[in-house]
Amino acid sequence: MLIKSRFPYKNKSEVNQLLEDKLAGYISEEEGREIARYMYSKEDSDVIIRQMKSELTSGAHISQE
Repeated sequence: MLIKSRFPYKNKSEVNQLLEDKLAGYISEEEGREIARYMYSKEDSDVIIRQMKSELTSGAHISQE
C-alpha cells in the first residue's frame, strides 16, 4: 500500500516490480518508519522505530536515506 500511495499512477505490474525490488534489497530508514506507522498503533510503532534506530547505531545493514 505504501508503494501504491507513493506512485498512484503506476499500473499494477509496475507497482509489483517496485515491491519485488524492495523485497530483494534494502529499505531506507524513512521507509521503515512509514511501514511501522502504517502497520501498527502509535505506541507499538514507536517501540519498533526505537528498535530500528538502535539497530542502525549498532551497525545493522539498513539503508539510511
